[in-house]
Amino acid sequence: METISSIVTAVATVAGVVLANTLTLRRSNREKTWDLRRQAYGTILAALASAEGVCDSAEEYINEDADRYFNEDQPYRRHNEQIAGQMALVRQRFSDDYLVLSNEFVTLFEEFLRELSSGDHIPIPPEEHEYFVGVLKKHRPRLLEKARSEIAVDGRWAWPRRISLSRRSVGELIVAQAK
Repeated sequence: METISSIVTAVATVAGVVLANTLTLRRSNREKTWDLRRQAYGTILAALASAEGVCDSAEEYINEDADRYFNEDQPYRRHNEQIAGQMALVRQRFSDDYLVLSNEFVTLFEEFLRELSSGDHIPIPPEEHEYFVGVLKKHRPRLLEKARSEIAVDGRWAWPRRISLSRRSVGELIVAQAK
């Protein structure tokens, strides 16, 4: 009877260790994916916010004297260069991290790019500026909301909390994983 008890204990221990390792590996992979996603979302959204800030600055110039702003080269060119730099960063990060971004975020971002490119035919700078600002202000909040929604799930953060195996049994680990 003692031998059977020892065998059952050994099998249960090995099964517990295998299960704990599997759960830890799965959690680790999810955390790594989220870290990559978080960095990509952060860079993309920060660059879009920066571009929007440049647009707001340009609006101040435009409100003072639109003809002067668009006909004098200095502020108009500088703002366009800053916006172009931010948009290049956005496109590069999107391209680099395409595989880790969620499908929903990719869809929203591609809608943003499609709408931006449909305004390429606008030859007059004031109208081109208005179009760009409108598209940016329409889509940036949607992209931000999507990124935030992936972080929070039912009021909790989506990335799993770390569980110390030294303080919890395998059974508690399984229950925590199920939640």
